[in-house]
Amino acid sequence: MTEESINMKRMLINATQAWANQSGSAATAGAGVKVAVVDSGIDVTHPCFADAGYASQRQLGNKKYTNNKVIAAKVFNNKLNANGFDAAAVGDHGTHVAGTIGCNYLTPASVDGVAIPYAISGVAPRVLLGNYNVFPGTVEDARSEDILNALEAAYTDGFDIANMSLGGGSHGIQDLLTKAVDNLDQAGMVVTVSAGNEG
Repeated sequence: MTEESINMKRMLINATQAWANQSGSAATAGAGVKVAVVDSGIDVTHPCFADAGYASQRQLGNKKYTNNKVIAAKVFNNKLNANGFDAAAVGDHGTHVAGTIGCNYLTPASVDGVAIPYAISGVAPRVLLGNYNVFPGTVEDARSEDILNALEAAYTDGFDIANMSLGGGSHGIQDLLTKAVDNLDQAGMVVTVSAGNEG
């Protein structure tokens, strides 16, 4: 992927326009906004989430997986989490999603140890992120109740936006998660749900 193709993608989703319309710059886009990533965890050691230059933040949940950029790390599994899972990133999906949202501005990157000739940025590089892991350990299919609990926790923790890049079956207007998203909308939290996954 070339720098030109990355810029075309930014234009396609109107990121460059959003950056131009806000006060500040592309480097500060998203400042003051908190985005909860309801997914498979965020690898806090990834260069996209380095916290140099971020103010000290109150960190929520497992501090092993937080810093001043990723300020929350919580796990949701069968209410009592009898399996003892933690918020560690499993696979790379949650980290990829979090990077798309808020990878720090112009982060140097490499693929298989080879540096790529341009730096990457998230759509809103200065957002603060939350890791709300609903796919911990060996879990491949998150339960609706766990997703609901993650959404509720993100709201209670003061996040502005919750992102769910996941899919599954739907049960019409009485669907548990449909109702939760509607209720969160009325409570002032934006919830984004992927359209490209199953369901």
